[in-house]
Amino acid sequence: MRIKTRVHIYQPQPITTTSTCTHSCKEATLSTLYHLKNTLSAIYCELSLPSCADGGSLSSTKAPQISGIRVQLEMQALWQQFDQLGTEMIVTKAGRRMFPTFQVQISGMDPAAEYVLLMDFIPVDNKRYRYAFHSSSWLVSGRADVAAPSRMHFHPDSPAHGAQWMKQTVSFDTLKLTNNLLDDNGHMILNSMHRYQPRFHVVYVDPAPNSQLNAYRNFCTFSFPETRFMAVTAYQNHRVGKPESAGFKLKCQLSFWHPCIKQLLPDKNKSLWGSHKGGHVWKLHIYLYICMA
Repeated sequence: MRIKTRVHIYQPQPITTTSTCTHSCKEATLSTLYHLKNTLSAIYCELSLPSCADGGSLSSTKAPQISGIRVQLEMQALWQQFDQLGTEMIVTKAGRRMFPTFQVQISGMDPAAEYVLLMDFIPVDNKRYRYAFHSSSWLVSGRADVAAPSRMHFHPDSPAHGAQWMKQTVSFDTLKLTNNLLDDNGHMILNSMHRYQPRFHVVYVDPAPNSQLNAYRNFCTFSFPETRFMAVTAYQNHRVGKPESAGFKLKCQLSFWHPCIKQLLPDKNKSLWGSHKGGHVWKLHIYLYICMA
């Protein structure tokens, strides 16, 4: 039986990475999104954000609704495990959800102010890669392909008040990755065999009539190095393509003693049925989150 799954690794005491707003901007091309409140697409918007350098100190020129914001990456331990192996994200024509899912915990927002949350993906370098199976490593195979159309993914709950964003984990579980350059479903278009860095953006919805004049003050950008990944159409590293990866079919030899089974989060209690090669019926009772990709 073929079942697409997404499994979250249990972390008794979640360890998160805190990132501060990056602000060394060369230009400010993102105006306030207040006028989009009633027409905001939950899928994506082809806007361009300012070019900001990572690791900058917090700017005193940022709006007070932005300057105190802190973001923690959820499931950091899982991201780090994948990063050590070389994270791979599946891209398909129809679109595939990310695994691990990009999730963050936000603090420092103005509870009464409105914010828009969005994501984009930028190339890590200008190279194209190939996987060398004999050495289990990625090698540069040439210059990068022509960049895919730039898109941004709006969190479907945007805009919302800071109090709402801060009260629970923010998850981009509806975001999908595709390699279809003609995609009209709003998925994020990436080139296969290229490395990408996800970026998370917070935009303050400034109600002032001239807010576009202060656009550079009303946003901040966060990125986490451990979330970098290689876009692929099929898993190249067999250590990445395990049952805990999205889209990988469960195999009958899984048992309660398998390392990934013992650490599963109790998202949904599911009983899975299948058969061994010899036809023997087996039952695998695990906590499983069914991926609808």
